Amino acid sequence: ELGESAFLLQVSGTNIIRFLDSVDFPAVPREETLGLFQRSDAQLDFTELRANTPGAANALPRVGPVVVSEIMFAPPAGKAEFLELANITSAPVSLFDPARPTNVWRIEGVGPFSFPTGSVLAPCSTLIVCATNPAAFRTQYSVSPAVQVFGPWTGALDNNGETIKVLSPGDPELDGTVPYYRVDHVSY
Repeated sequence: ELGESAFLLQVSGTNIIRFLDSVDFPAVPREETLGLFQRSDAQLDFTELRANTPGAANALPRVGPVVVSEIMFAPPAGKAEFLELANITSAPVSLFDPARPTNVWRIEGVGPFSFPTGSVLAPCSTLIVCATNPAAFRTQYSVSPAVQVFGPWTGALDNNGETIKVLSPGDPELDGTVPYYRVDHVSY
């Protein structure tokens, strides 16, 4: 539930002959399955699936309810980096745990960024997370007041590529540890 690594080894007694395969997998909620999926770029991705399919072909990847819909990692001079997130459902998405409102969604890959308590993404809408203060961002890009803008984050997007993860909090463990589950992840 908190993420792990698994290894497939060829052994003789207690001696490891060779590593056959390995996978690192993220934290996932109970009852959610992970599986290998070939992306459109022919790369293999070990990701969350829509359904459990033991003994059958893997289901398609789970997508949403929120996805990274745009990444600006190399903006024009005088403009800020940003991410755009989209709610692809017809229901509002709370960017916090309704049972524990101080446990909020996070974004990894931009430095530490957590959404403010009580943030909600409306159905079929987008929001912006930027590297500067929201007022400056709105001015730089002429963003409508109707679009939520959050920021700043403290890091920077890597111009050579990296992985961005949108994470939501799960139920706390008995020791108080709060697992964070991927809602979406993009490697660019």
